Amino acid sequence: MEPINIFAADAIRNDLERALMILAQSRGTSVETIKQTYNITPFLCLMAVYLNTTSSTYSFHPRGGVDPAVPGTALLDQNDVFIFNQLGLRFGRCAYASNTPSNHGIYPKLTYPDPNYFTGTGTTAGDESDQLKEIVNGYLDLKVSGQAVIDKLACSELVFNPDATFTSSPEALPAYGGSPGYRGLSKLDPTFIIDGMNDNEFTVQLANGPKGNIDGNISTGTTDSGVRNILYIAAAGWKLKNFANGSKAIACS
Repeated sequence: MEPINIFAADAIRNDLERALMILAQSRGTSVETIKQTYNITPFLCLMAVYLNTTSSTYSFHPRGGVDPAVPGTALLDQNDVFIFNQLGLRFGRCAYASNTPSNHGIYPKLTYPDPNYFTGTGTTAGDESDQLKEIVNGYLDLKVSGQAVIDKLACSELVFNPDATFTSSPEALPAYGGSPGYRGLSKLDPTFIIDGMNDNEFTVQLANGPKGNIDGNISTGTTDSGVRNILYIAAAGWKLKNFANGSKAIACS
């Protein structure tokens, strides 16, 4: 039985078809051969790091087994090729007690650091939501085997502020949810192709500012707030199983 191929809607299918054509040329094969031989599925690669009060730069790897695990992420296997044409940031949290993160699945992933959700207040260090905006005002890079593929992309292009506030529940916030149009994901031009066998590293560089409350674990005396903030990178596209061979990254215009 041949692999089942699932394609996106026509609005973004052209990106996939163009990427497959360039990928086929680079491998000396045809688009039809790729479609008939390999399983091509839509995929949202979700990478994550726990925020802390000392770091100005965070690294993310789309392949599983490279970084310390954060529950709830969705990562590539080494044998995957990943075509992605949309990118966004997510601001989330988990429970945190006795230096142990837990219960990741019960918290929303917001597309902007809403001050009505990230409510921690500070003194000289600033408020929690203000410090999270240092991420919004920073930039994102992607390096493949040490070579720049995305260079200083403004993080402000990767967030979605719905011009509304967090109210009683995640569902009440307009920014929470994928449709329509992959809300909170920015369309990329060109489309990028990365190979799971390579060292693919996203980095987020924060803007300058205080970070004493950015992790969410704001303390009063000896009592912590019971939560830990998490930064996610979401990359949307398509995954090709068992197609990796260590080829260099490709940018398809």
